[in-house]
Amino acid sequence: MELFNKYKNKDFISITNYINHCINDTSSALTEEELSAELLGTAQNTFDELIAALLNQNKNGLDPKHPNANLLIKSNHKLLPIRNNYVPVRLSVAEKSWLLYILHDEKAELFLDKDIIANLIADLKADLSLPDIAKCIDIRTLGHKELTHYSDETKSTFRTLVVAIKEKKAITVTNSAFNGQVYENQLVYPYKLEYAPQFDSFSLSAYNVEAKRPIKMNLQNLSDVQICEPIAHYNDFIQNFESKLAAIRETIPVTIEITDEKNGYDRCSYKFASYDRVCYENEHGNLTMNIYYYRFQKDEIIRNLMFLGPSVQIIGPVHMKEEFVSFLKKAYDRYEKILSSYRK
Repeated sequence: MELFNKYKNKDFISITNYINHCINDTSSALTEEELSAELLGTAQNTFDELIAALLNQNKNGLDPKHPNANLLIKSNHKLLPIRNNYVPVRLSVAEKSWLLYILHDEKAELFLDKDIIANLIADLKADLSLPDIAKCIDIRTLGHKELTHYSDETKSTFRTLVVAIKEKKAITVTNSAFNGQVYENQLVYPYKLEYAPQFDSFSLSAYNVEAKRPIKMNLQNLSDVQICEPIAHYNDFIQNFESKLAAIRETIPVTIEITDEKNGYDRCSYKFASYDRVCYENEHGNLTMNIYYYRFQKDEIIRNLMFLGPSVQIIGPVHMKEEFVSFLKKAYDRYEKILSSYRK
């Protein structure tokens, strides 16, 4: 059994993560049975063999020839790592190449300090074995778009939100919405951070304590984020929040017909990748897509459909068709107004 062959055995990353989690928090330790259950679905056929290997045991017990070779020890029926420092990450050549590529993306500064990024890039560039990742992987974008710029304040806000979510704490925040409305010093319970690849943007899903409803706020609209006290009865909050989300989920999906005009299939799949959806070929030889959404995502869906232009036709429901036409008329009126100002 090649337990720690990083290329051949899925248990490598599982055991590495387990050891590192236990070093950070001994409450994460599991019994033999619990660890076996965690490893279900990996390459092992039997877990007795795996646990024995981790404990450096043979059929007669601890292997006397290698007394210091065991990775875990038993303590009060729990398996704890024998080492007290983290197992270092071991990356393959492909993983190193991909890491070098993504470190050049400005979003890396949301997660790491600039000095750490610079040191990682320098070390990776010194590895002469690394291929050019762009020559190995087809990296493409659908249509031209400017890269999103993240200010130092936005980067700080992102990290503060991560800490609040991890520590299960409430926050106060000022949200400057896209419609110009400013909501100051709002007390919210953060749920999770979400990334929308079609807009290259992050947003915070949270529960607004005053409004008593779930909300979604764009990261770049947030300011003055302050961490408050821990959320009381956190598990109850999560359960209640998810039930409220289910209550505002629309029961009737938006149905669209997609042609492959201007790469319509790829563009639609990309734009609606973050939604629950069902797609099938219809009797016209085109694709029909049913998009399931929450009420607060309605405007976002309409903006996406406007971006896709003649590649899509809204089949239903009727109110979405009417709202799409209304959005389109408003956009046209704004365009005419701008043109008129230039003509003068």
